[in-house]
Amino acid sequence: MYSIITAPTVSYRCKLRNKDDLIVVDNPLEAPPTENIDKWYEAIVTATIITPTEYAKGIKILCEERRG
Repeated sequence: MYSIITAPTVSYRCKLRNKDDLIVVDNPLEAPPTENIDKWYEAIVTATIITPTEYAKGIKILCEERRG
């Protein structure tokens, strides 16, 4: 079996200090300076994984290692 792994294409939002609106950051290199950021908002997914029992432990470990 082969796997194709790509970088995530999730946009993040951040609230800047002294501004009410959020800006969208698609690339970390384009993020504003840290001292200008008040909060970061990260995408969150609720998912159901259906898998054979023998794979469940490995999938759980993978999810926990990847911030799940």
